[in-house]
Amino acid sequence: TRSLNIITDQHMEQNLIIDKFMGDCVMSFKGGHLVDGTPEEHAASVVKASLNSKLALKSADLLYFNDAKIGGASTDSALIGSFGTEKRLTYTVLGDAVNIAARLESAVKQCGVDNLFCKKTKQLTENIEGFVWREVGTLKVDGKKITVQAFEALNESELNVQWLHCYHEALNNFKLKSFKKSKEGFEEVIRLRNGGDKLSEVYLDMCERLIISGTRTHWEPTIETRK
Repeated sequence: TRSLNIITDQHMEQNLIIDKFMGDCVMSFKGGHLVDGTPEEHAASVVKASLNSKLALKSADLLYFNDAKIGGASTDSALIGSFGTEKRLTYTVLGDAVNIAARLESAVKQCGVDNLFCKKTKQLTENIEGFVWREVGTLKVDGKKITVQAFEALNESELNVQWLHCYHEALNNFKLKSFKKSKEGFEEVIRLRNGGDKLSEVYLDMCERLIISGTRTHWEPTIETRK
């Protein structure tokens, strides 16, 4: 209960709409006729609520449920309103972005990151102060035929620019099939970042396997995730 209280407090502070609780999961969104603001402001509020929730959980000194996986997606169109039957209605949001957000949330642990957001969320908030973006890569998410370009939001105040620059350089070499240079880059990221970097470990493992096996003609630089 304390964990959910902390998370919902942070979401409400950013004027997010708490949609529902699903076990230990909180689903919330911002948009529709009940809240004012631009798409950029809505997206920024969601990202800030997510980052603040993580920080608040860590500082609460809880024995259990002291961390959270976060997935988010933005869209130009969605159904927002009261849905259900004549006897019971629920104010909620429906659309493909909801499904993508759920798939991203389930991929967080496998990618070794704190959160995963879609490219549109990143584009809407690129000029917002307080956080910066790291490209996680192209993900094949469970239940979707198309790939999703995913990004991780990072608190700007805690950022070591050196490791982030090194990471993006290593990722670019990975896309160019320069796996030995990419491997060296990800090893440097793990060394530079305080506490290491699990995402770089994921790519490091992929580089080592690709150096041995090589690539097929139609190889794509993707991370295949699963539930």
